[in-house]
Amino acid sequence: MKKALFLLAAAPLTLASCDQLGLPNPNLPSVSGTVTGTAPREGATRIGMRGISAAGFVAANPNQIAINLDQTRYTAELPQLNADGAIEVFAFVDGNNNRAYDSGEPRTDGVTFIHVQQENALNRLTGLKRGWNRVEGLRAVSGTKFSNVNFVW
Repeated sequence: MKKALFLLAAAPLTLASCDQLGLPNPNLPSVSGTVTGTAPREGATRIGMRGISAAGFVAANPNQIAINLDQTRYTAELPQLNADGAIEVFAFVDGNNNRAYDSGEPRTDGVTFIHVQQENALNRLTGLKRGWNRVEGLRAVSGTKFSNVNFVW
């Protein structure tokens, strides 16, 4: 079980550098979209990113990134990874304002992104390409700018 948790979540996630104004760097891979509907409880709504394994298990001590929303819109840089890895992106209510998702805090369904360092036969079979890939059902869509990653309460 520990190996499954470690599988793709081993690479630490770090927020990619922002420009001088603190805005996402337009030259780096990013995800953007909206969060709509009424949050199920009071608190700051944030976008969370956390490392997951191929089976969807969250790493025991996942590094997390929490991004504030600009009204209902967000844009966030995807982490720069030097290895294969996967992250889940989701919206959550940060009830205790610690800038991290804690078990029990309300959250939306997540969207999975898989990072491939080098293509191989298995990646080609699954449709994964070098760089970031968004998982959409049984297919993967590769790219650097993933828009319309929308969340609804």
